[in-house]
Amino acid sequence: MLGGGLGLLPSLEHLTKDESLVFSETVRGICDTLISGRSFSFALKNYSNIFPKVRCDLVAAGEKSGTLHKSLDRLADYLERSSTLEKKFKAAMVYPMVIIILMFIMILVMVWFVFPREKELLESMGAEMPLITRILFDWLGVAFHPGVLLTLFVAGLSLSILYSRNNEGRAQDALKRLIDRNILHLPLIGPLVYKMSAARVLSVFGTLLDSGSTIDQAMLNSAKMMGNTELEERLNLAQVDLLHGYLFSESLQRHKVFPPLAIQLFAVAEESGGLPVMSGRLARMYEEDVESTINTMASLVEPLALIGMGGFVGILLLATLLPTAQVLGNIG
Repeated sequence: MLGGGLGLLPSLEHLTKDESLVFSETVRGICDTLISGRSFSFALKNYSNIFPKVRCDLVAAGEKSGTLHKSLDRLADYLERSSTLEKKFKAAMVYPMVIIILMFIMILVMVWFVFPREKELLESMGAEMPLITRILFDWLGVAFHPGVLLTLFVAGLSLSILYSRNNEGRAQDALKRLIDRNILHLPLIGPLVYKMSAARVLSVFGTLLDSGSTIDQAMLNSAKMMGNTELEERLNLAQVDLLHGYLFSESLQRHKVFPPLAIQLFAVAEESGGLPVMSGRLARMYEEDVESTINTMASLVEPLALIGMGGFVGILLLATLLPTAQVLGNIG
């Protein structure tokens, strides 16, 4: 609507007619703030639970440079691409999660119902359980014993309560840093998270530069979009190095914020003054790379999950049928 020549306030007033009550009330509150003489970015900051600070800063930079509609277009484009990547990643993880849940249910049924009855039957006939059945029964019987599961559940619930009641947030931050640091070293998942974070930050970074932000301000604000505390800390350290006189590409290289290729291209763009354009190109390149990786993972996960499920079911059937065959042999 802004691109079509409609003013900001009339554009927002059109959005107040949305069917969502929460959304329309939020937009109405933003309109009231604009009518009182405040800026659009100030109005958005009143709803920090909906609009993160970095998005408000992006809007503020657009207002300052007189390119608000362009900033909003870039922000909308970024949010759309980011949402698409996240949905594809989650969709790729649904199938293996379903397989894991089914395997867990099958194990519970075998351990709690099938194996105990077979053991009683064999013992009543004076026969012993086959080795594979005995190993599975002993190992799974301990791992999936109701007492063990209840203890793990209570321990997990207690930790989650302590985690949520930590007022200062130090426990949450420490745990998140630990997870974010280690996830980067996981095969397949680590590089994927690394590139997803790079694509997200580079897109915002380039938009901020285009909107008139300085390099250090753009680094500081875009760092919040990393989604990974380890990488966010690296970018913040690089921003400190930039303030101390290092070149942009040198500061990124010192703290390994982005992959080597991106840093080399930034070094070239830094000399030619094309950082905004290069940031956008790199963001699109990593988004395409992430999308390709997710598609490849999705195509591989299904057959691998089926093979794993088939092998697991085969072992369970073998462990179940061997005692039955032994009972029939004893009867014969």
